[in-house]
Amino acid sequence: MEKKVSVIIPVYNVEKYLGETINSVINQDIDFEKNVELILVNDGSKDDSEKVCKEYEEKYPNNIKYYYKDNSGVSDTRNFGYTKAHGKYIMFLDADDLINKKSLRLTSNFLDKHSEVNFVISRVRFFDAMEKWHYMDFRFKGNKKVVDITKDIKYCQYHSTGILIRKDALKKIKFDHNIKFGEDMKFMSQILFDNGKFGIEKNSILYYRKRQEETSAVQTQFKNKSYYLNTMKDSFRFILDEAKKRYGEIPPYFMHYIMNSLCERLLRKEPECDVHEVLNSKEYKQYIDCFMSMLKDFSDEIILNQDRLCLNHKYYLMKLLHGKKYEIKTYLDGLEAKFNDIDFEIKKGDICKFVNARKDKNDIVFDVFINDYVFEPKVFINNKKANIKELKEKDYKEKYKKSLEEFYDIDFKKFYSSKLYEIRCNINEFKNMSINVCNNKAPVYVSMEFLIHNSLPRIYKKVGNKLIVFKEYEVITKSKCVKLYTLLYKIINVIYVMKRDGIKMTLKRVKGVLNGKSSNN
Repeated sequence: MEKKVSVIIPVYNVEKYLGETINSVINQDIDFEKNVELILVNDGSKDDSEKVCKEYEEKYPNNIKYYYKDNSGVSDTRNFGYTKAHGKYIMFLDADDLINKKSLRLTSNFLDKHSEVNFVISRVRFFDAMEKWHYMDFRFKGNKKVVDITKDIKYCQYHSTGILIRKDALKKIKFDHNIKFGEDMKFMSQILFDNGKFGIEKNSILYYRKRQEETSAVQTQFKNKSYYLNTMKDSFRFILDEAKKRYGEIPPYFMHYIMNSLCERLLRKEPECDVHEVLNSKEYKQYIDCFMSMLKDFSDEIILNQDRLCLNHKYYLMKLLHGKKYEIKTYLDGLEAKFNDIDFEIKKGDICKFVNARKDKNDIVFDVFINDYVFEPKVFINNKKANIKELKEKDYKEKYKKSLEEFYDIDFKKFYSSKLYEIRCNINEFKNMSINVCNNKAPVYVSMEFLIHNSLPRIYKKVGNKLIVFKEYEVITKSKCVKLYTLLYKIINVIYVMKRDGIKMTLKRVKGVLNGKSSNN
């Protein structure tokens, strides 16, 4: 008898987690025995995964089917599982992940009601070694139920696990077993080529396990030729070429789809290995040529509006593409910039970042990371241009390593690292400071070492007998607040009620951050 849903789980050396994953499927509120078929495919495991599979198969013989095959990778295993599936809808689930109790009911009901889509996605929550929502979780914040890729170009769907797909949509689509990294992207894009819409079910959740040992495993991809060659050519390049073939030109969705993935290659911290130790000269040229060919397929707007890229990388890519320097004009009221007549958003930390303010004899000293790769910033103290001193990295790298940023090019070579500047002024003369870029004041981004309060000015720190207040575009002193600040600084888990300027405030300190509420007296 055909079940409503077939869940396919590739199994490889996961005895530690497999039972928990299987139980998350069995315990669904859709009525497991009536509606769900669970297919376990052992891809040549060397641990006791088979024993776990057989125990569950014996317990639920009408619902759970177990198969063994020689090891050939996750793509072949998923493809094999699909050939054994009889459900109307298909879900691929990794053997260490979980789904919440109502996932299959909600997603299958969604597909029942929305015939215009071929699959529906769930929210993704990382757990185990990492506890947070996936960076693409913004897609679930509103009331959107159906994504149209011609309009929602940033609603990319990269992974195939934990989503529910119509079985009929997969008749001509398989996972490419030649791709070790990025096989999900090719698979999902092929479904979207046939139907450029998909559903969103925000109350269904895939719990994606981040294992403690996973970091080292992920790092091994940088030492694998396939990461540089097959993924780029057989997945990324294929998607762009196929999109152009299908639509006559590459739609913005697929430009963003691939560009967002290429960001991973630019956002790496100091590389674990030299790419030239992995690839020979011919292979390396193929890799760079493929990267550049894709970059040239993208519009400047797609690159400049990448949320994951910092300003330095955007500027680097523009120089790489166009070979000349462009002026960046900033419109800081909305944190927007104009680059070669293209408007895009910038982040506060892209321009400057205050990491410390301290008293040194009669001086107040600010330690500030300033972006001098893109800008030519000018610092003004008391409305007059100030002299600033660049510090040597070796003198501050350890102290400010959390704030220090390093940027790598497509060759994984460092092209820029944050530069720290020391700004000094006589503490008794100091009134205000601003950093100007492109004839505008730069927004001030401040390290969380400073205190934030929502009743007092935004961010502040006591230095000597001065209360230094960090506002949106400048740094100023607030001497009258020193006594109030000193009192607040000493509060620990106690609620105080006090009056200030006719306003009654209830203030308390929670976990080192001051929070407050105010009301009319």
